[in-house]
Amino acid sequence: MMVIIEFVLWYLVIGCVFDIVVKYLTNSLENAELLDRHNDFNNTDRVITILLWPIGLMFFLDGFIRTYFNNKDDD
Repeated sequence: MMVIIEFVLWYLVIGCVFDIVVKYLTNSLENAELLDRHNDFNNTDRVITILLWPIGLMFFLDGFIRTYFNNKDDD
């Protein structure tokens, strides 16, 4: 039983860290005027991000890898 609780707690901690990183990157892109829209997450969006962080991480890595290798081909 304790292993399940520990797993859930780590899952939620990683989700919180992922949410913080997403918010930081979004703010940085908005301040550098590289992101046109202003995305202000409400509490529901944050809970969904924390609970479904593996899906968000997959999308982020997919976009990052595609952008990285496409820019590398242009050099």
